[in-house]
Amino acid sequence: MTSTLVNGFVLGWSVAWPPGPVNAEMIRRGLLLRQQGGGFWSAWRVGLGACSADFLWALAVTAGASALLNKPQVRISLGVVSLGLLVILAIFFSLAAWKTARQGQDRQEKSPGISQSAANTAAAVISSALSSHFPVREISGSGWR
Repeated sequence: MTSTLVNGFVLGWSVAWPPGPVNAEMIRRGLLLRQQGGGFWSAWRVGLGACSADFLWALAVTAGASALLNKPQVRISLGVVSLGLLVILAIFFSLAAWKTARQGQDRQEKSPGISQSAANTAAAVISSALSSHFPVREISGSGWR
């Protein structure tokens, strides 16, 4: 029993340790003024969303998603879909950066209402965490061979 708890703790720590986009977003939100939608509670919602997404990954792996994802046909189709998504995102963000640069000024975002901000935060964090293969690889112990 103790070794299972220690293994779970070490595994959880290894998944949580690498800094990534969620950590960066939490820091960014934490440093913003409350009037701009920042502060402790805003950063806390980002972290809570990431924890929720990690839990969903662990639940999916426990339910057998690891066996499904290790099939070559599934990995190839997921790779194609991921590549397409990354290309679409690259085009979207490049066009937005180009538009901002052509205007010659920084984009100023208006602070959305609390409920809209919370919904946007949850959607961004959950989709970010669920699109990563890192938790599946680490939790299942199988990796992407």
